[in-house]
Amino acid sequence: MKIEIAESLILSYLKHIKKCLIVQTNWKVSSNWDIEETANNQTQVVYDKIIVHPEFSDIFKKSELRQILRQSEVDAIGISISLNKIFLTEIAFHEGGLNYTGGKSETKKRIIKKLLRAYLTALQLFPNYSYEVIFASPKVNPATEKEIKEFFELLNNDFSSEQISFKYFSNEEFEREILLPTIEVSKSEADMSELFMRAIKLVELFNLLDNKNVLSTHNDVEAKPKRRKRYKNISETDKDVSSSERLFSNQEIQRKISSIAKNISEDELELLCKKEESKKLFNLSIPLFIKCPKDISKELKNKVIKDAKGRNRWTWEFEFEFDRNNFIYAITTQWIQRNDIKVKEWLDNHQ
Repeated sequence: MKIEIAESLILSYLKHIKKCLIVQTNWKVSSNWDIEETANNQTQVVYDKIIVHPEFSDIFKKSELRQILRQSEVDAIGISISLNKIFLTEIAFHEGGLNYTGGKSETKKRIIKKLLRAYLTALQLFPNYSYEVIFASPKVNPATEKEIKEFFELLNNDFSSEQISFKYFSNEEFEREILLPTIEVSKSEADMSELFMRAIKLVELFNLLDNKNVLSTHNDVEAKPKRRKRYKNISETDKDVSSSERLFSNQEIQRKISSIAKNISEDELELLCKKEESKKLFNLSIPLFIKCPKDISKELKNKVIKDAKGRNRWTWEFEFEFDRNNFIYAITTQWIQRNDIKVKEWLDNHQ
């Protein structure tokens, strides 16, 4: 059987980062499996909702539910016994950037079709579990990214619940959430049955993981920087805005938000690691928090708080651990006067 390196990566991610006891790539449904009547009825209700949805009604065209489920296939599936959760993942690696035949409009439809089919499959076959349905791609171009994220927002608004969540990882978030943590855990993993893990061990033989030209944050890529307006935060200089004109100092914001965030729900905290939600709530251009497994190495901790140009954008000074998922969180340092009102509103809502 042909094994794609990206599928092997996501399998290692599910096994070692999500701690799934059972994992498999290229998982397919069997027509010989028995289906509970209650589960089948519940799946039919969700399918009926999809086919009348104003944005998703043509996703399955005229295919009936039975046909959709019979053709169901997932790039990788993981079962977490401790969380009672099924992870269904789709991953696409296109070197020039994610793109299916038909352009960005067809690309987003194909992605949503994969995810909704995975959801329907999980509902029918694993009715007593919760689900996390993931689409991941290491490189997505801006125009395509915009359309995909708009569809994901609709998907989560209209179909997410306590039982089901939809996750999307691309570009820097793919590197931070999937690639780097999986590479890190490979250093202590002796099982070489996984293709991705063997590939990492091969690279390690030549000490390439410590070479800044490999798996770097692109610090060494020479490119002429674009001229753009740069806002300086309060920790860099007081020339732009004096502290007396601000509602909070930079460190006050970091301390106050971090203190509250460690006690909010896991779902809300997950949203604060997203660029879109951080923009909406705080007028930030990057995620409010980044997260890493709590046993991450010091070297990797120092790497993940940098942006693609090697500049520190987050800090571990106010690091906190979220007990319910065993991750640690670092807050952004990028605060200026225009953020203060948004910060105050958020703090007031969480007092």
